[in-house]
Amino acid sequence: TLQDDDERNKSLARLRADMNIVVGETSLFDDGRRTATVRAVTDVTLGCITRIDLMRHCQHHPEFGYRIFYNMGKILSKRLANANINMLKISTAFVLALERGR
Repeated sequence: TLQDDDERNKSLARLRADMNIVVGETSLFDDGRRTATVRAVTDVTLGCITRIDLMRHCQHHPEFGYRIFYNMGKILSKRLANANINMLKISTAFVLALERGR
C-alpha cells in the first residue's frame, strides 16, 4: 500500500504495457466520477478520449463503437466478478473472526 495525501491506504499494482490496461473507463459511464488515481513510475504513453468524442466517433463508425463497448463490457464484467469474489472473501474472514471471538 502507499499513503495518499488524505492518509488513507491505497493499493499499489505494477502493470505492464503487454497487459493492455484500460483506466478511466468508469468515468465514461458515470458523469466523470473517478474511482481511482493512477500514477506512473516510469515513462508511459497514454491515449485519452472524452465521452463526447467517443460517442461521436461511435455514431460515425458503428463497428468501432460495437468493438469498443463490447470490450469495455468485458472489462467491467470481469472487474465486477473479481469484486464479488473479494467481497465473499472479506465477509467470510469477518464471520470467522467473529466466531473465534465468541
